[in-house]
Amino acid sequence: MVPVRVRGAYDPRASPIVPVVMEEESPPQPPRRRAVERAEPSWSQVWQLPLLLLGAGLFVLGVWLVIPDSEPFDYDAELDIAGSYLVANNLEAAEAQLRRVEEHLLDAGAPDQARARFHHYWGDLRYLDLHERYERPADTPAWRQANEAIVHAYTQAEELGRQLDGDALRRHAMTLVALGREREALALVDRIDPAQARQRYLIVRELIERHRQSAREPEPDYIAPLMNRFEDELRHESDADRKRAQHIWISRVRAEVRLDVGDADGAVDYLIRRITRLDSEPDRTAELAPLRVLLAQAYQALPQLDQARQYYRLAQQQLESHDPLHAEVLVGLGQITMQDSQTRDPQDAGQMHIEQAHELFSAAVKQYPTAPAFIDALIGQADCEAHMGSYKEAVEHFRLAVDQLRATTPSWDPRRSQIVRTVRSHIDRLTEQQQYEQSLDFLTLLVPLHDQEMPPELLLDFALTHERLAELRQAEAQPRDEDGQPRESMTLQARRLANQEAATHFTRAAEYYLRHARAITITDDYAHGQSLWRAARNYDRAQQWADAIDTYAEFIQTRQQDPTRLRAINHLGQAYLADGQYQPAIDLLLELIDEHPRSPEAYDSLVPLARAYIGAQQYDAAERTLLTVVTDHEAISPETTEYRNALIELGRLYYQMGNDDGEHFVDAVERLEEAVERYGHTEQSPTLRYLLADAYRKSIEQLEQEIEARQAQRERVELQVERSRRLEEAQKYYNQVITELEDRPGSMQTATDRLYLRNAYFYQADCAYDRGQYEIAISLYDDAARRWEDQPASLMALVQIVNAHCELGQFQEARVANERARAQLDRIPEDAFDDPTLPMSRQHWEDWLRWTSEVNLTQAAR
Repeated sequence: MVPVRVRGAYDPRASPIVPVVMEEESPPQPPRRRAVERAEPSWSQVWQLPLLLLGAGLFVLGVWLVIPDSEPFDYDAELDIAGSYLVANNLEAAEAQLRRVEEHLLDAGAPDQARARFHHYWGDLRYLDLHERYERPADTPAWRQANEAIVHAYTQAEELGRQLDGDALRRHAMTLVALGREREALALVDRIDPAQARQRYLIVRELIERHRQSAREPEPDYIAPLMNRFEDELRHESDADRKRAQHIWISRVRAEVRLDVGDADGAVDYLIRRITRLDSEPDRTAELAPLRVLLAQAYQALPQLDQARQYYRLAQQQLESHDPLHAEVLVGLGQITMQDSQTRDPQDAGQMHIEQAHELFSAAVKQYPTAPAFIDALIGQADCEAHMGSYKEAVEHFRLAVDQLRATTPSWDPRRSQIVRTVRSHIDRLTEQQQYEQSLDFLTLLVPLHDQEMPPELLLDFALTHERLAELRQAEAQPRDEDGQPRESMTLQARRLANQEAATHFTRAAEYYLRHARAITITDDYAHGQSLWRAARNYDRAQQWADAIDTYAEFIQTRQQDPTRLRAINHLGQAYLADGQYQPAIDLLLELIDEHPRSPEAYDSLVPLARAYIGAQQYDAAERTLLTVVTDHEAISPETTEYRNALIELGRLYYQMGNDDGEHFVDAVERLEEAVERYGHTEQSPTLRYLLADAYRKSIEQLEQEIEARQAQRERVELQVERSRRLEEAQKYYNQVITELEDRPGSMQTATDRLYLRNAYFYQADCAYDRGQYEIAISLYDDAARRWEDQPASLMALVQIVNAHCELGQFQEARVANERARAQLDRIPEDAFDDPTLPMSRQHWEDWLRWTSEVNLTQAAR
């Protein structure tokens, strides 16, 4: 087999270069032609052929020996071409040329000098390419890998004997800095020829700049030796102009370091001395404008605003119009103007100062978008807009400033804390004004400043703001305002929307409280308990029962000594009840009552326990529980909320039980009459009166059975009188329900209110009908039919008008009414009568059919 060299991409990190060898397949053989059969020739005929072949072979060998070798590959010339491309910054051509050289370096005979030079240029190429692609370096795996490749290339070059020039050493050093290997970078500086002073101090300068851009916090103790080293190297600079420019730069850095650590006094003293020393040439005083701006900033930090304003103005006069340093001047003057506004009347001169500051900040934003002070200008502009009430614009500019901070500044940059303070000041002000939606917008601005988990204080801010916004929405959804006046201007749809928004914000509040509790479990036990409790309560208020149950259970389990634990057990039981988990609710509330019988939480658990019994259809247990509250309970008086709830619940229970046993309607009447007497002036009044009226009406059926069963006339008469009284009481209370609910605006009426109002119209007429007051009944039915003419229930009133006329013997009027009823029946779809809430019973249909059969009502209009 013959070895064959395969060309491919060369990995500069691989050393030495080893060719890849593959086995070459034998070339395919051409098919043999069929020989023509002939007689075998004799030796005498072919003896000359071997001699001819031998001579031809010797001739070919001679020719081959005299042909000269092909010219060898000129590594130096080819690498010179690559170097020229690098100098011209033609990276694409440089890479192509180096790839060409790379192919020949696979030859085992390639000299180390060429290999070393190749690695040198490969490192230069990769460095220039990386810095062209990454204008703002991002610490990603790909970026770090690219930097490691650069270091590897330069290291390979030196290991092969290459003496790196100043540019390569600087690039090597800066790549080490990017990888955090600063000690190795400084060691490279020492290897640069002292005669190349500029290369040496520029590396140190880049070390300083890179450190100030990437450090997590200002480290004056670390950067001070670098600044001293820079000034030591600068002494060897022979060019006076370059030396002066570098002195101005290092003076700025030293002053900025002092300002970074809060030493404004030290910065003022230092800058005054440096400006005095450097201001020796009158025609070059404008070069010191950057130092004068810094001096103004130092005075501003003290704060000595008059001196600050003076130096800002002086620097402004010395700067060219296009100089980005103008942005720092505009920002400084804007900040001073804002500080002046705080000493003025906000409605007068103060507002004028805010507007003037806004003009200054806006000018800096518009005219100098690439200046370092652009972020400060955005913060100032947004601050002014927030003070001016332009919240949408303020949020947008604050958000842009945050994005710029995250993309271009280290985490210790003081502007990060500045924007947090500024935004929080507006959050506090908006919260005091109950403008919670705007508060949320401003809070959201702070989230991106935290790369990972939000800090506990920010989580708590979100939780509190969502909770307050939920409470505000919930209050707006109430039918009455804080003064007890109806919210007539709010539609029912608007109230529903407000309730939905309240539930959403309660849920978000609960989620943030829970995150806050998790974040401080170890560091602050008290705050952990508070947030866990409020998380459960907000899930509860949002009617997120599953989450409420889980969070209450966690609170009970983890807060064994918390004074709120019994309340949590009570609320957990009620959450089970609301979620329809009746048996867990019963078990938990019973345990609380048994173990802490004299606690307020036990008293507060009695009615929920009864409701859980009712939900589980354990009516006897529910009745016993409620009776313990309303019959001489040692700690629960009729004035308490527990008594009121128990009395009303007992009345409801008897009303519900009356559907199975009519005798319980009498018990319901007794309890509901007491409830109406005690609580008939509250929002619950229409509901209590309706249930009382309905209990009176429904108790008639049991009473009529008793009348039928009695033999004695006197007893039958007494029962008839009681029947009439109950119907009269029912009619009275139905009428009161109508009066109260008609006075209540539609936006304040619940679905139950509307159902009770409709049925009260029909049932009060039924009471008059059942008492034999047919003319009154006809009038009441007619009112009901007109009031609810667009509903199927209106048919019931029309049918009863027919029946009442027939009872009075007014058959012609009955026929007219019958036509009206049949016309309404034809308009109503059949399935509409499947609604169980309709006030039309089988008796109504039976009476109508009876009279239709006994009297020919269909001849009405003939």
